[in-house]
Amino acid sequence: MGKTNDKKKQQLKNIGTATALTLILVTSDVSILSNAMELDREVNVVSSSVGKEDLEQEVASQEINKQTTVDTFDLSNWEYKEYSKDIILNKYNGTNTDIVIPGEINGKQVKIGTMSCFSGIKSTITNLTFQEKNEKKVQVASNISESIFKDYTALESVDLSGLDASSTVIKMNNMFSGCSSLISVKFGDTFTTSTITNMNSMFNGCSSLVSIDLSLLNTSAVKDMSHMFKGCSSLTSVKFGDKFTTSQTTDMNSMFKGCSSLTSLDLSRFNTAQVTNISYMFDGCNSLTSLDLSSFSTEKVTNMRYMFNECNTLTSLNLNSFNTEQVISMDNMFRGCSSLISLDLSSFNTEKVTSMTNLFIGCNSLKDLNLSSFNTSQVTKMNNMFKDCTSLVNLNLSNFDTSQVIDMSYMFSDTAVVSLDLSNFDTSQVANMQGMFRNTENLKNIKFGDKFITSSVSDMSYMFCNTGLDNLDLSNFDTSQVTNMKAMFANLDNITVLDLSSFNLDKVTENNMKYMFAKNVTVESNGVIIENNSSNDAKELLIVTKDSKLKNYDYIADFCLPVGLTLDANGGEFENGEKVYSDLKINVIEGLDDATIEKEINDKLVIAPKPIRDGYEFISWEFKPTTGNTTSALDKLNQVYYAKWETESTMNPDESITSPGGSTVNPDGIVVVPEIEGSQESTNGIDSDIKPNEDNEAPKTGDAGVLGYIGLGLTSLLGIFINNRKKNN
Repeated sequence: MGKTNDKKKQQLKNIGTATALTLILVTSDVSILSNAMELDREVNVVSSSVGKEDLEQEVASQEINKQTTVDTFDLSNWEYKEYSKDIILNKYNGTNTDIVIPGEINGKQVKIGTMSCFSGIKSTITNLTFQEKNEKKVQVASNISESIFKDYTALESVDLSGLDASSTVIKMNNMFSGCSSLISVKFGDTFTTSTITNMNSMFNGCSSLVSIDLSLLNTSAVKDMSHMFKGCSSLTSVKFGDKFTTSQTTDMNSMFKGCSSLTSLDLSRFNTAQVTNISYMFDGCNSLTSLDLSSFSTEKVTNMRYMFNECNTLTSLNLNSFNTEQVISMDNMFRGCSSLISLDLSSFNTEKVTSMTNLFIGCNSLKDLNLSSFNTSQVTKMNNMFKDCTSLVNLNLSNFDTSQVIDMSYMFSDTAVVSLDLSNFDTSQVANMQGMFRNTENLKNIKFGDKFITSSVSDMSYMFCNTGLDNLDLSNFDTSQVTNMKAMFANLDNITVLDLSSFNLDKVTENNMKYMFAKNVTVESNGVIIENNSSNDAKELLIVTKDSKLKNYDYIADFCLPVGLTLDANGGEFENGEKVYSDLKINVIEGLDDATIEKEINDKLVIAPKPIRDGYEFISWEFKPTTGNTTSALDKLNQVYYAKWETESTMNPDESITSPGGSTVNPDGIVVVPEIEGSQESTNGIDSDIKPNEDNEAPKTGDAGVLGYIGLGLTSLLGIFINNRKKNN
């Protein structure tokens, strides 16, 4: 009936005039009569077969319908052009926030002049609907290009099902980018996308979008899908249809980045054969518990950096189908995957990879890691590679080629590894070893090989800070280029003897030596050092070095207790009244060989103060070996020496012993012979000028007693000789 009426209208138009005209129609069809009246207010319609009342009622009804359409869509708020068949809307100047645009107004086709016509209300419009009317959809007079709704921050819903964009859509990148309030988007079957090549950032930043149905979109020509759903933090489901194909897509970087509410994602229809970039693809998808990528073809991919970054609820990941032979960058690929327990990358070909920075950082549940196929011959960066893998106990890196690596800072920091065999590591190019083994409290042993060369290293700060090492062989270390050793051995509590005899600190400034051996600090993740200032943290430390800066270092400030001899007065006391003397201890020694240690001990004993004891004479310092171990340098230096005493003579120490010949032995045991007249020599050639020790030192042990006996004997012989001579006379 509608088509018939349209035909009748056309016939009436053909015979109508601009002047008053009376048409006498023989018909009982009220609608035809009313259509005739609709043509022109000047046309008078008379019918012999239709009652006047019925005709007026029909006309009134159509007028009401017409008025309703006009009232619903107010053209007064629009800049528009009206033609015989079309109305083209160019710009909206109103303040309404809920806008519905019909496909027909007053029987005319509605067209949108440009999709930027709402730019004046982009911050306030909340709902936009393109509505089909009388089988007419809203058409677009110009091409639909990128960013048509970009940054419409108040927009909550968009219904495009009534929009005919079958031949005008050329780009869809940034289409809804920044629509942070967008909740719903509806596409129609006439929103044709079969020729679209770019959907970059299409929904980027749509943080309120919960679900989206893309089953009507044909993406067969799309090459760029990067950042497509980036920042859709509320998105829980995405429906891809059969038309959503990716066979031509080359870029998927950051495609789902920041989709933190996605718990699952069906990508089984994805064809990634042409994709070269999947970096950041699932970055921040921290609600994904599983991800099936078995259909992924990655033979052309060159960039996988940050691909699974912060997927911290992902418990498993099967990447056996991945072909990585073209990949150049893998840095941060599994960063923050804190729920992954095991990861088998034995199928990975990494021969072209140049960066492995942060590759597994933050995988703190990871216990099993298979890197047996890794070829690292081109890798230049391994900084933070295993940092914060706090459950990783075993790590086999025997196949690693590190000959090109320049940065190993924090490589093993905060791991649970117990032992590291780095005998195959070639570090000749490495410039940065800052924090390389920091906070590895379970680490007991590191094996360095001949190729672990440090001649290019400039930064060793925090390198062994807070490790559990029991021993550390740094004999091959060349530190001639190092400028920073801050906190290098801080909290290294299990090692008490540290051989740094190979160290050269010529280029290290005093400020960059702070806390080098500190026993009382906490080093924050950002490098900030917090002093605990507790004497309970003090530990013994002996440094082996000839370097002047290390010799003059303030070890006491770092709570490093000195080592060395303890002197026990053994019943006596020292001048200050103390029973024990410990001020001979040291933090530095030049070597660990027996001769150097013995010399150090003897030098200390020579300058040691002598104790006193009533009724006894100090003889010497005596070492009493124990059944314990005394083979280490520390044990040898840390011995207790006891004072050796002899009972003093009962004579008055102030009296001299006089012989019959007049010679005496003074309390110091020195023989004094009377001078014989006319002679400068004593009888029997005994020197009469025997003097005390020129250095005024106490005689060696036993000297006083021996001299005393000799003096007594000589005076006795002298007395006998004189007496016999008198008898002969």
